[in-house]
Amino acid sequence: MYADSFPGKASKGSVQIKNSNGRLQLVFSYAGKRYYLSLCLSDTDLNRRVAERKAAWIEDDIFKERFDPTLDRYRPEAAVKNSTPVFTPKPEPQMSMLDLWQQYTEFQKAHLEETTIVRDYAAKSRSGFVSFLSKA
Repeated sequence: MYADSFPGKASKGSVQIKNSNGRLQLVFSYAGKRYYLSLCLSDTDLNRRVAERKAAWIEDDIFKERFDPTLDRYRPEAAVKNSTPVFTPKPEPQMSMLDLWQQYTEFQKAHLEETTIVRDYAAKSRSGFVSFLSKA
C-alpha cells in the first residue's frame, strides 16, 4: 500500500537505474545524501544487466555497512585502472649495434692483450659479423 501512494519513490537502501541522455546512471540515497553514479555505458539490454549487478553490489555494501561514500570502489575507471597492466614502452636504442660493438672492442683493449684483440675481435670483423651488426 505504501508503494502505491508514492509510485516514484524507491525503498530505502535500493539503487535505481536511470537513463540519462542515453547513458546509464545509478541513483540512490545513503545517510541522507543523494548519490549519482554514471556508468559510462549506453542504454542497451546487456549494459542494463551490468548496471543491475553494480546496483546489487552497492545495495549489498549498504546492507553490510561497508559502503564507500566516495564511490571510487564502484566507478568503472577504478575497475579498469586496477585490472589493466601498466605498459611502459621501451625507449628506442640510441646507438646502432655496430657502434655498440666498437665501444665493446675499445673497452676490451684495456683488459686484453693487443694480440687477442687483433686475433679474436679483428677476426669477427673479417668474418662479416660487424657487417651483420651494421644491418641490424
